Order: sequence, then C-alpha cells, then structure tokens
Amino acid sequence: MTSLTERALRGALLFCLAAVRAAPACGGIAGRRLILLSRDDESRPERAIGAARELAGRSRAVALIGGYVDSLVGPVAEVADRARVPYLATASLVVVWPKERPQAAAR
Repeated sequence: MTSLTERALRGALLFCLAAVRAAPACGGIAGRRLILLSRDDESRPERAIGAARELAGRSRAVALIGGYVDSLVGPVAEVADRARVPYLATASLVVVWPKERPQAAAR
C-alpha cells in the first residue's frame, strides 16, 4: 500500500472505531450494540466480492463501508444492492447509477 492509501485507510478505520465506541453511550442503534467487522480485499475484486457476500450474508452486517477504486466499488455495490444493505464507498472515480432502481444509489 502507498503511504497515502495507508493514511486514508487508517483514517476511515479510526472514524468507524470512534463511531462504534460512541454508540453505547447513546444507547446503541435501536438498542442494539455495534460491532465493527473488517476484511482485507487485497485490492482484488474477487476478494472484495467474497468479503462483501460474507459480511452481508453470514455475518448479517447492516451496512458495508469501504472501497476506494472503481474495480472494487462496482462489484461490492452490486453485492450490497442484492443483499439490500447500504454501501458507502470511501472513494471512486466513476458514478454508476443502477438502471433498474436508481434510488438504490442513494441508499
């Protein structure tokens, strides 16, 4: 990883950790505690897809966050859309609006 990528990843992780740590003081989310799960996609689309499927499926994640290059963002967005979980991409160069359900881009 480049130092810029490492700093961006570290910043995103620190933000997520701060939110997870602050949640109990606010009663959690709808009374439920938050658990932060993380997976390394190794900058490989097939790994990103597998991780997204695992998190949205077996781990029952309520949202996905990550992805910083188009080759990862698009495939993970498709997995999230099929699983009907929100996905927040941390960066991407291309805006892709789903043709069938344009409202999904704002979920």
